This record gives sequence, structure tokens and C-alpha cells, in this order.
Amino acid sequence: MLILEYHSVSDRRSDTLSVSSDALRRQLDHLLLSGWTPVRLGARAEGSADPDGAREVAITFDDGYRDNFEVAYPILSALDVPATIFLTTDYIGTQRSFPWDAAVDPAESRALNWEMVARMAAEGLVEFGSHTCAHPDLTRLPAAAAAKEICESRAIIEERIERPVISFCYPHSRADAQVKRIVAQAGYRVACRTGARGGDPLELPRIGIYRHTRFAEFRFKVTRVGRALREDPTLRRIGDAGRALLGRRA
Repeated sequence: MLILEYHSVSDRRSDTLSVSSDALRRQLDHLLLSGWTPVRLGARAEGSADPDGAREVAITFDDGYRDNFEVAYPILSALDVPATIFLTTDYIGTQRSFPWDAAVDPAESRALNWEMVARMAAEGLVEFGSHTCAHPDLTRLPAAAAAKEICESRAIIEERIERPVISFCYPHSRADAQVKRIVAQAGYRVACRTGARGGDPLELPRIGIYRHTRFAEFRFKVTRVGRALREDPTLRRIGDAGRALLGRRA
């Protein structure tokens, strides 16, 4: 299974974490025309995904930006593409901006409210997973504090959407053996992070898509070769060196 990582989808932001609506639609169109089958990340654990998963793609969004509902959701609905949104629950339903968006207009950094979450959950196209309560680096917390972040966020989301939450995303893409053990004990069945390697269901690899990801780069990232470059350390270093060389020649 190919897992893609998005954050904000906005035509009014220009920062790294946001992609434009046109870019998202073009990327999804490419996946569909290339024979990819979009699935929710939880399908990996529910048995509804292809066991091989060679041509399945999970579209994921981190944090829970309001524009996931206002901009991304209409595109997903029009194309009938399911997705998974990982909620950072301390921000959902508040007027607080995410702290990493200090340079972004606060109006463009708002989180979803629970009514938006409930509507998307009820309509069935979007699966909701946890991204903890406050988005800490879990590997730097004592076990009890990490468990609180991991378990309470799940309980909050389940209460709001009235269905099980089985998918988790590690904040800052940071996980270790202790954190993974807590995630499993909390009841999550799949978890992901950017930079992971291999097929561990509690450490599935993702590929980040950002404002600077050009369409040609996106197309390469989702190829078998592109994915191998991301997952193999040696190949990744070669690929980074090649891109740097091309950049100097451009």
C-alpha cells in the first residue's frame, strides 16, 4: 500500500505544509488514471484492502485543518476518493492556530470543528484517526504521559464520531519501541510515519506531499523506483545527490 501525507489544502496559503486545490486534484486524477485504488488506511487492518496492496493508495491528512473540510473534502467527494484525517484533538473545535503556523494568517490555520468531523464521518468517505491530543514528540515523554496523549485522543474522537478509531499517526514522525507498544495496547491496529521502512502495521511508511512538490516529482515519488529511493537508505542518498546536482544545473 502506498500512503501519501498531506496537511493543509488551501489556495490562500503559500507555506510548505499546504498544497493548492488544483495540485491536489491533479495528483488524485493522476493516481486514478494510473490504476491506483484509493482506500482508507484502516482498510489495511479491517481486511477490506487487497492483501497484496500493490496498487492501493491511502490519502492521509495530518492535524485536522479546517480546509480539509472546506477545500479538500469537496474534491475527494467529486472523485469518490476515500481518505484518512488524523486529528490533533486539543485544537479541534477551537479558534487556536497550530503553533507551527506562526507565520501563517491565523484565519488560514484554523482547525476543523466537531460538526465538520461528524458530517464527514457520517457520510462515510473519510476515516478519522488520532494524531494525539497536543502533537508532542512521544519519544521524549515519560511512558505515562505518552499513554495519556495516545489513549485520550482516541477516546475523544470515538465519542464524537461514534465509531472505533483504529488508525494512528506519530507526531513529528517519531516513534520508538515504547511508543509503538503503547499504541498497540491502546487498541490501534495501524500506524504510520514519514521515513519509516518495511511492512510493520504499526510503523507504515508514508510519502510527504508539500507545496514545493512539483507534479513531475509527485509522479516519480509514486513509482516503484521512487518508493524504493525513499525506503532504502543507500538509494535515498543517491537520489538526494542526484536531485541536488540537477538543482545546481537548473
